[in-house]
Amino acid sequence: MIARLPEGYDTIIGEPGLLLADEATSALDPETEKDLAACLIRGGARTTTLLVAHRLTPLQA
Repeated sequence: MIARLPEGYDTIIGEPGLLLADEATSALDPETEKDLAACLIRGGARTTTLLVAHRLTPLQA
């Protein structure tokens, strides 16, 4: 599928101000997970953030 993109792996997707995090907290300890969530919330005022997680804990603010 990536090979079909116009520039292959060098294709730029998305747009400025968009953050996609897929399982960004899956390997983090609870304290680091809370720190990351706080950073995402603080920075999220200027950015559209899509956080994919299998557990609800990282999504709770």
